[in-house]
Amino acid sequence: MREKRGNPGVTPAPPSGTTEVLNIAKRVRACRACSLRRACNGPVPGVGRAGAKVMVVEQAPNWVDDKEQVTYAGSGGQLVLGALRRHGFNESELYLTYLIHCFPNKVKAKKGGVPEFAVVRCRDYLRQEYEAVQPLVILALGATVMKFLGIKGGINQNNGKVFHTAWGPVIPLLAPGGLMKRMNDTPKFITQVAAIRTFLDGGQSPPPYLEEDKWTA
Repeated sequence: MREKRGNPGVTPAPPSGTTEVLNIAKRVRACRACSLRRACNGPVPGVGRAGAKVMVVEQAPNWVDDKEQVTYAGSGGQLVLGALRRHGFNESELYLTYLIHCFPNKVKAKKGGVPEFAVVRCRDYLRQEYEAVQPLVILALGATVMKFLGIKGGINQNNGKVFHTAWGPVIPLLAPGGLMKRMNDTPKFITQVAAIRTFLDGGQSPPPYLEEDKWTA
């Protein structure tokens, strides 16, 4: 019996949202919406594919990401990627991005974290990325990202838990920048990354919806 073959002249259609993901990256690189742009080498866009299962959101590029203009190039980002790979995630399952896309350098919010004016300027990019990628779950790295996505409470309290928000399921984890200063927390972080795989395999129900933060109201 002759083996059936697909039409060699037909290229499979890319996932819905692929073109928009590329267009968002172009818009991010061209952004001049706030004063942070003048103090860095340039905005660092998100990377990944439309249809990725997990969207990973760090609060901002660090100085290595900014210098190399590469997403998650620094030691903190590499720690996150290493933990995800350890739990079986490959690049096709991940979309990596930031809450703000410019390295904030020494510009901080009054209570720490990234400056609020930059969050306000960049929030539309994150919404556009989310709509283009349509992830099954968002990994929120650190308290600032967690609160932006509508989760109340402290990061240590919520670390590794799954929450339903207006953005869909979100799992907060410790910020990689903080982990690099407290390396004793690294084994705990790597273990809690397993919560993502557990959730995707249907092993954990999210708690009730929590009221959104001021940035997303």
